[in-house]
Amino acid sequence: MRELVDVFFKRESVVNHQIESMNHFYAERGDPDNGMQAIVDETKVTDEDEPGVIVLDPPSKTGGRDIRIYFGRIRENGRPVGEQTIWVEKPEIKEASGASNQITPNEARLRGLNYVAPRHTEAQDRRGRRGEGA
Repeated sequence: MRELVDVFFKRESVVNHQIESMNHFYAERGDPDNGMQAIVDETKVTDEDEPGVIVLDPPSKTGGRDIRIYFGRIRENGRPVGEQTIWVEKPEIKEASGASNQITPNEARLRGLNYVAPRHTEAQDRRGRRGEGA
């Protein structure tokens, strides 16, 4: 096993491995095949629930209505397909002048600021109405 690890790190650096891992997980708009989307697509409240769906209350508590919120992608043949339902935008800072600029981790560190990015999740109720929340 040690030989495999040595060969891997001769070809790849530890830093590049970490960057590639983060890039695969990070959900940019327009990239539906990423780690964040895979987690959202497969999330279930219980083992019996459908992946990517939350059933809010049983019909006995809602006057016979079945209330479901779909937050994962639509499934075809058991696999998620379609547009992504979660993404992260580039971090921005709003200056005192009102101007907005993208910020880097180093700039945030030097200015004593938090480096955070807006995350967006799209959900759909069972009637097909769509809504977006950040």
